[in-house]
Amino acid sequence: MAVAFRLPTPDPERTSEGTAGRMLTAVLLALWILLAGAVALAAPRDVNYAFDEDYPPYTYLEKGQPTGFDIDILKAVLQGRDAKLVLQPMQWEEAQKKLGSGKIHLTSGMKKTGERKERYLFPNLPLTEFKVSLFTAAGKPYRIAEDLKGRKAATQKGSLYVGLAEQKGIRTVLFDTETDALRALSRGEAEAFVGSEKTAYFNMKKHAIKNLHPLSTPLMVSSLYFAVRKGDTELLSWLNEGLFRIRTDGTYEKIYRRWFVEELTAAEIQILKDSARQGSRFAYAPYSNFPVGAAVLMASGNIFTGCNIENGIFPYTETALSVAVHNAVAAGETRFRAAVNLQPGDKMAAPTAQERQLLYEFGGETLVLIEDGSGGYRTVMVSELLPYVFPLQ
Repeated sequence: MAVAFRLPTPDPERTSEGTAGRMLTAVLLALWILLAGAVALAAPRDVNYAFDEDYPPYTYLEKGQPTGFDIDILKAVLQGRDAKLVLQPMQWEEAQKKLGSGKIHLTSGMKKTGERKERYLFPNLPLTEFKVSLFTAAGKPYRIAEDLKGRKAATQKGSLYVGLAEQKGIRTVLFDTETDALRALSRGEAEAFVGSEKTAYFNMKKHAIKNLHPLSTPLMVSSLYFAVRKGDTELLSWLNEGLFRIRTDGTYEKIYRRWFVEELTAAEIQILKDSARQGSRFAYAPYSNFPVGAAVLMASGNIFTGCNIENGIFPYTETALSVAVHNAVAAGETRFRAAVNLQPGDKMAAPTAQERQLLYEFGGETLVLIEDGSGGYRTVMVSELLPYVFPLQ
């Protein structure tokens, strides 16, 4: 960093101490050069970041190299800072201990609690949302957590998942990692798996684990944060400023989409549109004569449709997209991949404000089909349409 300022220079013609003045100026100039050089050559600040080495897709090792959503976000947050990021993979329990003792500067993936707020510093904005869910094998009769009371669920030892399962009367079988626990369910060694929903989907895709699905209601919905060692207000300020910047300039959404969104194929888009068009045939619209159809695509591959249902008392009118969402939830499905609203003439309409909040409840990564203004269409995440969502957490 260069510091520039103008030094006062005495005029030898206007003082009897011209020589002394010139000498003083030379000394001050030399000191200024030394100071500026020292500042310019100052080493960047180390930021020692410890992360869980087996918590995909948030943080993990891929062929020995650190990677994951949290790491990409941290790099974006620190961009432009005079900092050297030092990545330290380790077990999650060890990372918490080192943060508490001040041996590292920060970690991520931490749920904010009253106890932890006494021990660590947390930024204003969360890193991402977090859902803990129960997964069961396809064809099993389990639909809600109470159906698993007294049954065995595989989960990671030492995790908060153990307590959440036991609160529901579910017995736990413990494994070293979430991946091992998920594989135990696929082998039939347990009736369920309990863990991070996004981690489960990542592992199912990576390890080709099929025929598992989550129960409709998560055991817990919360937010995950960066956590900073006590007293490090400079780093906390960097995180606050950086998280706000990437949330407002679109960087956060680009990183989020790369890690968590399964893009739609042309065939899926066509089926969605066809389904919405079919749904509009049943619209009850005697007042507006404006039939609207909607369709939602679920993680399971199923599609649910809806139509607008008008009422003589306007507040009781139901929109097509809200009906489609309600139909999916009533069928026990709450993991949405995409949605479309289709008006007469095959016009794709963006969701209303209420519909955006309704979709966001089930995941900001849900893709919405909207027109692009040039006769085509594009897909945007619900979180892009509703950047400042109301969180009841």
